Amino acid sequence: MLRIVFDMADLARVQLSPAGVTLAIEAFYSSLALRQRTVAPLFGDWRRQLRPLVPARAKPLFEVFDPYGPVPMFMVKRTDSAEVFTDHLLSVPRERWRADLAEAGYAARTAFAHRVASGEFAARRELADAIAAYRTGFDAFVQPMRALAEADLAHRGAVLGRDGLAGLFGSLHPAVRWRAPVLEIGHRDKREIVLGGRTLCLVPAVFLWRGPQVLAESSIVFLTYPVQGALGFGGAADGDPLEELLGRTRAAVLRAVRRGRSTGELAELLGISPASVSYQTAVLRRAGLIGTRRVGRAVCHQLTALGRQTVYAGQVPVR
Repeated sequence: MLRIVFDMADLARVQLSPAGVTLAIEAFYSSLALRQRTVAPLFGDWRRQLRPLVPARAKPLFEVFDPYGPVPMFMVKRTDSAEVFTDHLLSVPRERWRADLAEAGYAARTAFAHRVASGEFAARRELADAIAAYRTGFDAFVQPMRALAEADLAHRGAVLGRDGLAGLFGSLHPAVRWRAPVLEIGHRDKREIVLGGRTLCLVPAVFLWRGPQVLAESSIVFLTYPVQGALGFGGAADGDPLEELLGRTRAAVLRAVRRGRSTGELAELLGISPASVSYQTAVLRRAGLIGTRRVGRAVCHQLTALGRQTVYAGQVPVR
């Protein structure tokens, strides 16, 4: 668990980001999501639209990073500029480059990835060029991403005004818990971060969908969380009968239940609130598409026979 420790003055410095995550970070995480089959309920439409826009010269990027693997810190650079990010990759000292990869537990899987892992300058240049090429397709989605972030921030501002900081923190993600004066985040990182006068900036992210991430700098600590409304990102796909029948969110919930999931797991996977999950699962349960049972303190959902037929056929069977 990661812990962020506040004092009274720190509470007055909590901010909502004026925009979403910087484009360099979103672009990199989107390149992972593009290849993650488990996120199809979230980004299926976007993936179908993006693939034709990604040029072949972006391929080296996909050789280096496992879509389900760790992310080295040198890839987390707060900038919107592809040129600045390229300069950053080429200027990271070789010792730090290797140390970041080792700390992340990186394992090279291809010959090119081994060259990158060694810190070889020519390989870094090729990787930077591949990322810049990927950005030519990714940047077509910048405006919808920013609109999604702005809508999320407006929602969080309303929550803050209505429910205070405790309500705001509680709205971010099921893994975030406020136990004054500590903000606890369920995370494999076991650090304790004492703000000590630094600002905590809350940042909505579209493609950092797996849960909150923390980036601590000398004067500010950034906490990213999955943006509300990620299910709608990329627009509607043509010809999805399950979405046409149930609606986008409910169809995504039904598909995500295929392997059996708790309310909290569904909220984390789909980037929606636990309350929204509870509402959607209640509707699906009344329709006979899922069953729900309590396992310890968790509420777990599974497909019924009718639910399985509906998911795999893409339509409700005719009786």
